[in-house]
Amino acid sequence: MEADKEDLEEFLDPQKRGITTYAVMNNNEFIGFLSAKQTDDQTVEIGMGMRPELTGQGNGEEFLKTSIAFLKSEINPGKINLSVATFNQRAIKV
Repeated sequence: MEADKEDLEEFLDPQKRGITTYAVMNNNEFIGFLSAKQTDDQTVEIGMGMRPELTGQGNGEEFLKTSIAFLKSEINPGKINLSVATFNQRAIKV
């Protein structure tokens, strides 16, 4: 996130962000974040990020499944779109 100044600025400013961001925790330890934006009556667009030292260890699928379950219980969207940077091959694989 810090590599792209504009993305970081948007992420840190709730008015620019226009989305809800959740901290993802496990046993009071910060694991990553989940951002959700309602794009229409049925669709939520999400973005996610894990702490760098936790990536590449097979945690991505569980992180995604837990995040989707949370969204279903809180928002219950008809459709969820996940935004992934084209260079992020690990995330695309998940």
